[in-house]
Amino acid sequence: MTKEEPEQRKTASQNQQHDDSPAPPAIPPHQNLGEDGIKILELSKKLESLELDARKAKDRLEESNGQKEALERDVSTLKSDNERMRTNNEALMTEKWELSAANTELKNRLQQSMAMSYMQVI
Repeated sequence: MTKEEPEQRKTASQNQQHDDSPAPPAIPPHQNLGEDGIKILELSKKLESLELDARKAKDRLEESNGQKEALERDVSTLKSDNERMRTNNEALMTEKWELSAANTELKNRLQQSMAMSYMQVI
C-alpha cells in the first residue's frame, strides 16, 4: 500500500457519508474469470434484465386488460342506457302525438261551443 491509498480511501469514505445516493452495486472481480466466465456473467445479467422487462410488460398487460374490461363494461352500460332512453323517447313521442291530437280535438270543440254560444246570443 502506498501513502496515497489510505488518503484516497478516507476521501472516498467521506464522500460517501456526505452523498445521499445509494452506493454502487458491488462488481464481481473479473480478473479471476476466464473469457467464457465473463460471457456467462454478461449473458446472466442480460437474462436478468430481460426477465425484469418481461415482468414489467406482463404487469402493464394485466393493467391494460383490466382497463379494457372496465371500458367494455362501461360501453355495455352505455348501450343499455341508450336503448332504454330510446324506448322512453319513443313512448314520449307517442304520448306527445296523442296529447297533440286531444288538444286539437278540444280546440275544435271549443270553437264549436263558442260559435253556438254566439249564435244563441244573436
